[in-house]
Amino acid sequence: MLTINNLSIDYQQPILLNFSYQFQVGQFYQITSENYTCQSSFLRAITNITPFAKGEVLIDEQPYSGAKEKVFFFESCDWFNLNFNSLDYLKFVKHQWQSHANLTDELAFLGISEYAKVPIHKYTQAMKQKLLITMYFISGATYYLMDEITNHLDQETCLKVYARLDEEVSEQNKCVIATSHQDSGIEVSNLHKMVFQKQMIYEVVK
Repeated sequence: MLTINNLSIDYQQPILLNFSYQFQVGQFYQITSENYTCQSSFLRAITNITPFAKGEVLIDEQPYSGAKEKVFFFESCDWFNLNFNSLDYLKFVKHQWQSHANLTDELAFLGISEYAKVPIHKYTQAMKQKLLITMYFISGATYYLMDEITNHLDQETCLKVYARLDEEVSEQNKCVIATSHQDSGIEVSNLHKMVFQKQMIYEVVK
């Protein structure tokens, strides 16, 4: 369980005030927001990239610093070192998260095997996004924090990614927290639709 207690984030002005929620494993959370800053800052605060003004974040009842190997967050393709290649990143993630994932299988899943050793500066935006998504599956983390995960992808690839996430949530007891500025329109099992409104996050009642 990922627990948020009274979280408040400062970003020029407080943008998220007194938010508390328990994100459960085996559940898929889709959070939409018209404000790109809100959604990114929220995920950054959970992972302590952006310090929060007050409150606490607990991973399975432990402070994030003591359980960060259970969480994976890679905000954007803009973070990539363009001189590295897919294998560089995937091997690093596998080592750091002590994963048992099969690199060959995961490279093949979204069709990035053929450019695994090609420097990232030669990738299209779609290729970069596929690498970013593959890093989540390689990590073996319990909690996936995903921001605008379908950027630059065609509809067929989006459906394939969501089907895989749905499978991992349902069968491997993962927790996916996916933020976006619009609803993906893709239905998955155990879905909780949430929205940023008036500096808070609310669950949409079905």
